[in-house]
Amino acid sequence: MSASAPPITPTALVQRLPDGSVEVALRGAFSHPHWLAYLLRALSESQVSLVSGRALQNDALDWDARIALDFQQSQLQPETLDYVALAQQRFNLATLAAPQLGSFRITRRSDLQLEAHLEAPDQVGFLGRLLTRVSSLGLFPSAMEIATVGGCIRDRIVFRGIMNKAPTDTVQKSLEAMCRLMLAPPKPLAISPPPEAHNLSRPA
Repeated sequence: MSASAPPITPTALVQRLPDGSVEVALRGAFSHPHWLAYLLRALSESQVSLVSGRALQNDALDWDARIALDFQQSQLQPETLDYVALAQQRFNLATLAAPQLGSFRITRRSDLQLEAHLEAPDQVGFLGRLLTRVSSLGLFPSAMEIATVGGCIRDRIVFRGIMNKAPTDTVQKSLEAMCRLMLAPPKPLAISPPPEAHNLSRPA
């Protein structure tokens, strides 16, 4: 598809999977680069959990995404939700605390975009809080693979620069510095108490 093609109106298709989770396929041009974070934030407020997801943006800036959701703790019926409308909501995420990372790795891809591999303890609003801060560097997601496994977030996010330009080396270093500031402090080592001293003195 050429970059001059008109944007595709967003659509959503819901399917129940054999494992009990629900897959939502979304396709089209969303008005905000953080649409997926807004969607997940809105779902989390109704006790809908993310299992995994993948989203890819093409050269025409249209998204193709599939996310697997867990509705077991929610009172909502998956087929009744307007996922496109939820993705177009706005949340003021800039005032929220920074997300907490467990580890990160940032590399330069062959197409010169930046790829970030992130692990973190499971936390509400992780993706939105992360993308909000990263956008201050002029970086926006073009591909995402997100998952929560055993209480651990494992995400892979590809970032492009403004106007689809390749991020500069300076921006890469700034992103790495930002991620270092979000690393969780190491847990203190458990120090065993000293062994009980024995009285070796002889009686008088």
